[in-house]
Amino acid sequence: LAVYDPAKKGFWVYEQNLEGKIANEPKEGNGFGYDPIVIINGKYYSEFTDEERYKVSHRGLGVKKLLEYLIKQ
Repeated sequence: LAVYDPAKKGFWVYEQNLEGKIANEPKEGNGFGYDPIVIINGKYYSEFTDEERYKVSHRGLGVKKLLEYLIKQ
């Protein structure tokens, strides 16, 4: 996630990864894109509940860090 801060004339950048394995076969469930083929801690990402996703989502974690940054400004 990258945001340009015109007041500081610079970028704020935050990188987060979703660690897992790629499955040999997809498993249908919730989600789309890579969800049916990514396995995290032995469970397909497509099987995660919304609550479980919020805890590990690289996009969600990035947005949380962005909000923390903006609040401090």
